[in-house]
Amino acid sequence: MTRLDLSRPRELGEILGDALRLFRAHGSVFLTLTIVVVAPVGLLVDGVWGRTLADGPDAHPATAVRLVSLLLAGFVLPALVTALSVSVVAGLARGEEPSAREAFRRALPVMPRVLGTVALGALGVALGTLALIVPGIWLAIRWYVAAQVSVVEGLGGRAALQRGGELVAGRWGNVFVLVLVAGLGFGLVGALLPAIVGGASAPLYVAATIIGQSIALSLTAIAGTLLYFDLRARRGEPWAPGGP
Repeated sequence: MTRLDLSRPRELGEILGDALRLFRAHGSVFLTLTIVVVAPVGLLVDGVWGRTLADGPDAHPATAVRLVSLLLAGFVLPALVTALSVSVVAGLARGEEPSAREAFRRALPVMPRVLGTVALGALGVALGTLALIVPGIWLAIRWYVAAQVSVVEGLGGRAALQRGGELVAGRWGNVFVLVLVAGLGFGLVGALLPAIVGGASAPLYVAATIIGQSIALSLTAIAGTLLYFDLRARRGEPWAPGGP
């Protein structure tokens, strides 16, 4: 198997294209990892508590359900999926055949650190958003690769956020464009399947939503991981296969 080269810079289109290529080539692994993380939330929080398993797209979840679902989907799930995706991408750079079991083995020990980093970043972004919105957007982009930093470099909390900010420094606009394009493009891909089956049975709608969300999260995490290695390469810090 040809090794994935993470030591060189990639342009915006190449990062997005490589993310799609990696997902097509190893979709069963990426999708398995992500569904294992997403399905419990989709079934228990949205499906049972939010009643989408009973009412499908016509469900009207309570405010508490919406808030919990938003926090999980916006911060917790992406952090966990990122940790797993970094493990797979790094393995591909080492020339390894990707394995869901091996990805979990490598990612599980670092997940608490990644979650702590993302939680601290989310708090900062929330406070920045309350302070006129723009600071929140600026911080969200500045800290966009902090989760990858936490996995690969073993940093957590403020140290990971600071290191992520250093990597993004001077490339904020480029990262913003990537996040915007990937968010819109991958978000549309993820929304397509539940939109197609929206009029079908409620359980089928929930299953389609879980799969669609898993596809979008996987693609976003892969692109974010490639972005992290791109930023390192541009700073003259190419990654040598040996971790995480």
